[in-house]
Amino acid sequence: MPNILNKQMLTEIEGLLVRSSDCVIVDFTGMSVADAENMRGLLRSRQMDMQVLKSSLARLAAQNVGLAGAEDLFRGSAAVVYGGESVAAVARTVKDLARARRKPVVRGGLLDRKAIGPEQVEVLARLPGREELLAQVVGTIVAPLSGAAGAINALLAAVPGLTKALEDKLNEGGAAAG
Repeated sequence: MPNILNKQMLTEIEGLLVRSSDCVIVDFTGMSVADAENMRGLLRSRQMDMQVLKSSLARLAAQNVGLAGAEDLFRGSAAVVYGGESVAAVARTVKDLARARRKPVVRGGLLDRKAIGPEQVEVLARLPGREELLAQVVGTIVAPLSGAAGAINALLAAVPGLTKALEDKLNEGGAAAG
């Protein structure tokens, strides 16, 4: 029978997996304590967090909360990185950390309560950030409006010239008749 501490830890891990259903799971084997603390500091500065999990309990918790396929992500030393503005931001941050130090190694992640592999985490890391996406949407909306405004301005700018040409034509017709 599991002891009380393991039951409590299992409940906490289940809660974590439910709350952070969009996260990146990393293997931090070989990281020094200083590197791990630096990583935690960087994550905190970006409103993210890292929770180290006991693998056997994490696998059981994943089964208990219905995260199909996630059990394989929790083999060996595993930590869940979550928070921030989006899972894409978490993936970018982890990717940047791994590029600089070769640790942690991305095992995969959870996206919409489904397990994803390291390749999909890489795709998430390449997605533009929220501000960049909003700028692209605004640019897409504004570009046609800007073109229409330019066409209207061109038409309005032509009105005085057309009026002058019409006036000259009328003056020529009046001078020829008189």
